[in-house]
Amino acid sequence: MDELNQRERAAYAAVDDAMRTYPLQPAPKDMLPAVLARLQARQTPPLLRLTWLEAALASFTIVMAGLIFGLWPLLPIPVDWIARLQFRALVWWQQVRYGEGWAALGLILAFLALLTIWETLKLARGNGLSRAENPGEGA
Repeated sequence: MDELNQRERAAYAAVDDAMRTYPLQPAPKDMLPAVLARLQARQTPPLLRLTWLEAALASFTIVMAGLIFGLWPLLPIPVDWIARLQFRALVWWQQVRYGEGWAALGLILAFLALLTIWETLKLARGNGLSRAENPGEGA
């Protein structure tokens, strides 16, 4: 294994030496305009890319939330349901207030934090390639 590393180092050293001592040739005259034209033609990617499925799910969620909140006052809700809902909310608040419900609240907040971190990392990666893996992007 060490012999392979020695051969690789010798090969790299030979290439480095050849690159240092090789005389530089001027670039072809038509190369600069072609490179500049390609740089100007390249467009920056959009900051947010949504697929049709993501847009459909977001639209569905917004429409359903609007329908629920818009139609809720029109529904004939029995009085005992409202009393039960208020009682459940009061019990949950007492559990949180006296330390019994903090574990559930902490788990919910931890899940939301992890979800936020996950989505931020996905957004930072863009199309999934880092700059090292995609040398044509940026500079």
